[in-house]
Amino acid sequence: MSNNVKFTHIHRNAVLACVAWTLIVGGSLAWTVHSARLQSLETARNEATAYIKKNIAFRNWATSHGGVYVPPTPETPPNPYLAHLSDRDVVTTGGKTLTLMNPAYMLREMQSRFSGSLADRERITSLKPLNPINAPDEWEKGALLRLEKGEKEVWEITPVDGKPYLRMMRPFITEKGCLKCHGHQGYKVGDLRGGIAVSLSLAPFRAAAGRTAEGAAMGHGVIWLLGLGVIAVFTHRGRRREAERQHAHDALQRLNEELDQRVRREVAKNREKDHLLIQQSRLAAMGEMVHNIAHQWRQPLNALGLTLVNLKDAYEFDELDEALMNKTVADGQRLIRKMSQTIDDFRSFFMPNRKKEPFSLQQAVDQAIAIVEASFRNHDIAIRFNRGEEIWVNGYANEFSQVILNLLVNAKDAVMANRPDGGEIRIEIEGAGEWVKVAVADNGGGIPEDVLPKMFDPYYTTKEKGSGIGLYMSKMIVEHMGGSIEGANAGDGARFTLTLPRLNGEARTE
Repeated sequence: MSNNVKFTHIHRNAVLACVAWTLIVGGSLAWTVHSARLQSLETARNEATAYIKKNIAFRNWATSHGGVYVPPTPETPPNPYLAHLSDRDVVTTGGKTLTLMNPAYMLREMQSRFSGSLADRERITSLKPLNPINAPDEWEKGALLRLEKGEKEVWEITPVDGKPYLRMMRPFITEKGCLKCHGHQGYKVGDLRGGIAVSLSLAPFRAAAGRTAEGAAMGHGVIWLLGLGVIAVFTHRGRRREAERQHAHDALQRLNEELDQRVRREVAKNREKDHLLIQQSRLAAMGEMVHNIAHQWRQPLNALGLTLVNLKDAYEFDELDEALMNKTVADGQRLIRKMSQTIDDFRSFFMPNRKKEPFSLQQAVDQAIAIVEASFRNHDIAIRFNRGEEIWVNGYANEFSQVILNLLVNAKDAVMANRPDGGEIRIEIEGAGEWVKVAVADNGGGIPEDVLPKMFDPYYTTKEKGSGIGLYMSKMIVEHMGGSIEGANAGDGARFTLTLPRLNGEARTE
């Protein structure tokens, strides 16, 4: 695996997944611990409630019997706070002395004897206790006041000797049996007599909750580690897939670079071929130009030669006078000027236009015909030009003349190949609304059907020494002028149609 492969996003996602998983497991553990604590508190409340209900049932039983008589002992002496009762102490028929124990006295006795199996502190208290020992402490006093306001139960977690305790109190109501001991205090049946209180240490309950929390922590720890293991497995798989993807990407990039280099090499080769073909085309065009110049010069050269012969004959026969000399020199200069004009015409014809300008289609066609007319006439090929009305377009005049010249030369080659006795080429210009059509047709036998779809393709040629860029460059020139060119067979030859946007009179005079 390459060290250059970057796993930043995978590591980031793995860290986020670990954090999220930790938060989920931690939240679940916190909720479990919180629930265990609530459950322990609820258990303590239920136990305190059970103690109070037991004490209330015990009190009701004792009250319903008016108290319980027991033999007096040092631990249970006669209650001095019941001395106002005439039957506090009684003697049985067998002569045994008994003393009365009211519910509060009985509860204190049970608390002192069975404190190991009961709540830490259970007692009956009142704001007006009969026995001062049953006087309420600060918390009990507040609870009694709240009970007087109508609350049915008061409980709180408060410290006792620095340790947390659950303290609970419920009211007890004065019943008819209570009046025996407390009637002299002014109580009536139905009055709030006091409260039955219980205090429970929360230490064992919290210890149980702690054990539950420890178990939950261990379980959650195992689940957390399993989750981290799963994340690690998926992270490893992600790293492996990312490495494979990165390697594939690198391979594709190398392939693209190799292909790009190959394309550049091929483009360079094709460009070199293009330069060679263009150079060949230029040389061919130059040869064609020289050939046409030779045809254009043949007649004036012949005439100039005859003029010189006539001049020599006149001299030999003493017929040379000043008038004849002047006429002969004038004729020679006229022929030389005609030849010089031919050179100027060819030079301006092959000079490209740099910008679009309005020009007459008829004049551009005339310029092309003037270049090849002598050569065509020498091969018995007639050019029929149906001029029509003069029509102007906007574009490149010299380049357009070269397009016409290229079509004329192609037509001449076709006629010479198929009609040894000569032929003809027809040129027509026809305006059609906003467009104008220039047609060049010949009777050279037409174009093979398999060549028609490809004749405008670059470098495609059917000629032995052709470059294959003549019609392609013609197409480019016409399209740069906003037009189009089409070729097809018509009659006994080929017909090329050039369509160009027509220039109106106002635009022509601007």
